[in-house]
Amino acid sequence: MPVENAKKNLIDEFKIPAEVTAALCDGLPKERKPLVAAELSTQVPKLRQISDLRWRVDVHISTSSLRKKMRPSILMQLLFEDGAIKTFECSPEMFQDLRYNVTKLLHEVQRLEVRLKKDEKGKKKTPKTK
Repeated sequence: MPVENAKKNLIDEFKIPAEVTAALCDGLPKERKPLVAAELSTQVPKLRQISDLRWRVDVHISTSSLRKKMRPSILMQLLFEDGAIKTFECSPEMFQDLRYNVTKLLHEVQRLEVRLKKDEKGKKKTPKTK
């Protein structure tokens, strides 16, 4: 539930004392908490999900102004679950930047997952003190 997650984040991440966190998060009457949680879940921004990615490499052999161009370009098409289609073209350099940044993000996600698993294991092993 969002309220419990908020409490945990305030205590663990921001190092706010449990008494202050309880005052902030438990200020709602219990009968109103489900309504607030339902309202918050509808307001969470959601990104469109990609259902398919199509791509191809085009090589422009020549143009009207130049005799020989021989310049490749990558045409990419994103198909979203809601039926929308986004098509764009990029140079090989831009495609390499895209590949690099996606790889960097995936590495960061993996690093965060490992950190979360370590945190969960550490909390399970430590006995709770009152």
